[in-house]
Amino acid sequence: MTAIVERIALLEFDKARLIDFYLVFPASLQSIRFTRGLSKFRRYAKDRSNIYRDPSNPLEAFRALRPMQEAAVRCLASAGIIDSALLGKGLISRRAATSVWPKLAASIAAFTEDLGPLSEAIIGLGELQLAELKERSGLMEHRYGHL
Repeated sequence: MTAIVERIALLEFDKARLIDFYLVFPASLQSIRFTRGLSKFRRYAKDRSNIYRDPSNPLEAFRALRPMQEAAVRCLASAGIIDSALLGKGLISRRAATSVWPKLAASIAAFTEDLGPLSEAIIGLGELQLAELKERSGLMEHRYGHL
């Protein structure tokens, strides 16, 4: 979650959950319907495939991650990294005056560097509208989101 907050200043919690899932399981990007600009990253996702690390059921893995994602976001809010008032409205917003501690920032940089080009693709998913990202991923219901 910290890697997401460092790269995207404002996003919906559900969008952060989807992006976080793909950061944790980058090979799962093989099953997402990419936009034209991001489709070139599918082969990188295939290279990251590992039967011992990838979820056998991505939907169940995504659902199981929710409590950990919620705890991570609450921890970021309590540390003052994200705005807790907006979090109550379902939005994650990086606080402008707050920077991540140097050791944590180095860890985030190493993590995203390890992902290589996939890091760009996964963070690029944040540019999609939430409903479109839900539809393309197939991990969340998208038809009945906002009425």
